Amino acid sequence: MGKMVTAKLLRNEFYIIPFILFFIFHRWNETFGLVDIPALFLSFVLLFGFFFSVYFLLRFLFLKKEQIIFILTIVLSLLLYYFLIVKISYPLGINSRVLLFLFVLGAIFLGFKVRISAKLNAYFNVTLYILIVFELISITIKYTNKPSADDSFLQLIQPQVQQTAKLAELPSVYFILLDEYTGSEMLLKHFQYNNSAFTEKLESMNFQVVKNARSNYSFTLLSVSSVLNANYLSHSPNLSVYDNDLYYKWMMCVKNNSVFKSFNQLGYEIINYSPFDIHYAKREYKSGHLPTGISLFFHGTALKEFIELFPFFLQRRLGNKEKLLKMFAQNTSVNANLLNSILEKTVNESDAKPTFAYVHLMMPHSPFVFDSSGNINEGFLTITDDNYERMKDAYLQYLIYTNKVIGNFLAKLKENTKGRAVILLISDHAIRGLSRSNDKLVPYNSLCAGYFPDPVTMKLYDGMSNVNLFRVTFSNILNRRIELLKDSLVLH
Repeated sequence: MGKMVTAKLLRNEFYIIPFILFFIFHRWNETFGLVDIPALFLSFVLLFGFFFSVYFLLRFLFLKKEQIIFILTIVLSLLLYYFLIVKISYPLGINSRVLLFLFVLGAIFLGFKVRISAKLNAYFNVTLYILIVFELISITIKYTNKPSADDSFLQLIQPQVQQTAKLAELPSVYFILLDEYTGSEMLLKHFQYNNSAFTEKLESMNFQVVKNARSNYSFTLLSVSSVLNANYLSHSPNLSVYDNDLYYKWMMCVKNNSVFKSFNQLGYEIINYSPFDIHYAKREYKSGHLPTGISLFFHGTALKEFIELFPFFLQRRLGNKEKLLKMFAQNTSVNANLLNSILEKTVNESDAKPTFAYVHLMMPHSPFVFDSSGNINEGFLTITDDNYERMKDAYLQYLIYTNKVIGNFLAKLKENTKGRAVILLISDHAIRGLSRSNDKLVPYNSLCAGYFPDPVTMKLYDGMSNVNLFRVTFSNILNRRIELLKDSLVLH
């Protein structure tokens, strides 16, 4: 009986089935600890649903079963490993989507020419099942030997945490991160925009505003991971941030970060208004720019790109401006919702237990939805070309609008908390690609400001980088000086 089952598996013409299973287990292995079982099951349903839908459609068109299986296997491979096509196309100067289309045409052509023998069919099945076994072994090892997190900062402040005064005496901490907000120095140099009106408003509210503030990294995931661990990353920055293996490692650094653990040990109520899943607090929203869950599972595939971008592409092609603008507005409404939610919570906040809130706002990040007056930027969002000057102007307009929104929010937040809460405002990095300067430091000029109720043990200082933000913050919260790291930029 066992031999018959084995023989059937080896002769199975649907070798695309073990291929799909291999992909699922391989990605689960890569994203282990970041993708839960329901998301894994959903990916299983989506991939097999996609395959069988297309298969029966092509069978209806009277194509041979062998041809369909071969073509679908190659095409699905191209779609699922699209990130490899991107890597190939970039140095060649070819559009990755064009290259994908050419590969698909090649697969269809081969499907009508190549004949898969029973021997080759068995080879495909054996190879794929062996690979599946290796993935399952690796997953089992990871499950039994969970990697240790970088808790060096947590260990550093552990003695101070244990000596801390009563919980009710500790201030609440509101950490606001503006994604892709460029610092005042580079705004003046490359955008000819004087941002002093905003920084002076912050100073009038007794915020310490850091001059020449710097992010240690120029990509969100790296920057956030560094900030929330109050340390530099141990993984090599010389490799691409888009490398799947490194992406997952940095996501785990965010998930297991020391800052959240420290506040949790101090007894704080934790609020995570960010797109990251973090221990003690699940994410509040999803962002296509920072994939998590099933979106992370399909990160780097053409399927993910198609699902996220095709609706916008379709509305542009149909000329449906009203629908297109409504979609953009819905995508960015999360920013206003998060700010309103924080203000509502602070109105009724209990003095018995302090709060640590991480609020990650995708502003003034693309797609630059609003102009400087807060109106939908219809002239920019409905065009299809990537005009440099138009994009630069749209970014600046959105940044000016961001200033207005954040300025009003901070004033209200400070009022609600009666000036007793710590308020931190930073950006993860500056805008990339909208400066034609060869100055590699442009993406690192960030925003950094903080309000600390008296007494202040340690102040923010000019030239400070993000890695020291929470070292200064905990020095003030615990009223004990914590060692600072050297402020450095990690170029990549």
